[in-house]
Formats: sequence, C-alpha cells, structure tokens
Amino acid sequence: MELVSGWIWGHSLRGFLELLSRCVFGVGRTDDEWLDRWYVCPLVGADVTVEVRLVRVVGGDGVSVTVAGPESSGLRLRVEVLVDACAPVRVFANRAGR
Repeated sequence: MELVSGWIWGHSLRGFLELLSRCVFGVGRTDDEWLDRWYVCPLVGADVTVEVRLVRVVGGDGVSVTVAGPESSGLRLRVEVLVDACAPVRVFANRAGR
C-alpha cells in the first residue's frame, strides 16, 4: 500500500476529511436502483468499527445512508439522531448553495 503523509493544522482536519471523502467515496457514481452500486466505507475507531453504505437517490439530490455495526445502544441512538438531524436541512451546504 502506498502512503501519503503530511502535516495539517488541527482546525483544518474537518475540511481535509470532507474534501478527501469527495475524492475517495465516489458517491456520484452510485445508483439506488441497483443493489450492487452502493458505496461501502468502513469507519474504524479506537473502540468500534462501523460500515457506512451510501448511494445517490436517482433523480434527486438525496443520499440514502445505512450504518451497520453500532452495537451499543448509545452509539446506535447517536447515529439515528445524526440521520434525523441531517435529513430535513442542509447541514453543510456548499459555498455555491448559500
């Protein structure tokens, strides 16, 4: 596996990860009408690993999200709240969408 290493400011971490995810995820090439066209990404933490499944909704701006693996009721509840909180509003609108 090839490695790319560097150093960034702590306050840039969120933006870095958002931009990196756009490069890696490939959600734009997904299709919710085909089960084999979902994007799958593991998120590995210190104590828990979850699998995030993403797919663009055909003909819309939505993204279907499934998170597999939150075994504790506390984490499961936090994931459910995040999904509910992000559904009705644009939480992180891009600059052009202001």
